[in-house]
Amino acid sequence: MKKSVYILGYSGHSYGVIDAFLSNNINVSGYFDIKEAINNPYNINYLGHENELPLTEIVKNNFVFPCVGSNKLRKTLSALFSKANLNETSIVHKNAYVSNNSSIGKSTVVCNGALINPNCVIGNFSIINTGAIIEHDCLIDDFVHIASGAVLAGNVKVKEMSFIGANATIKQGVKIGRNVLIGAGSVVLNDVPDNSVFVGNPAKYLKENVY
Repeated sequence: MKKSVYILGYSGHSYGVIDAFLSNNINVSGYFDIKEAINNPYNINYLGHENELPLTEIVKNNFVFPCVGSNKLRKTLSALFSKANLNETSIVHKNAYVSNNSSIGKSTVVCNGALINPNCVIGNFSIINTGAIIEHDCLIDDFVHIASGAVLAGNVKVKEMSFIGANATIKQGVKIGRNVLIGAGSVVLNDVPDNSVFVGNPAKYLKENVY
């Protein structure tokens, strides 16, 4: 991997991504966003509006990484990345663990303290956030966010665009549908259908999750 990367988006979620790059001695050379950030804790140069990204020569020979928490927006950005033929990479924090028998998709981040055990497949443009645990044989599709401290027991499947809230627990073998939101701290014991919000212990249907 080259030792420099440019990021798209610079706010709360991006800090964890930046920390992952820095833990691997990879420099973050600049950022694109809809406007210049008020807070700049990493002293990164603002390079312009995100719409200028495909036209900017500086990124042509370097990696670009999406630093946005929204699954929907990351899906939109994936089309931009593809159309502009941008160089994509994944990043695993130095203090995270990913089994050699598991795979991580492009433009996906595995944050500090996360653990991914054997025979897992993690899709593209996804987030495995701080301290999340993904047990053996899990399948996580594209544009998924597994929030901080969530636990997926073995052989769990999560379809694209879904969000598993902080400290939620998913029972072994459960299937989470497309565009699902699991509330923070919920305990999911049964399969969850597409486009739904489930919360509580045990998790129960709350409402439709509108895309």
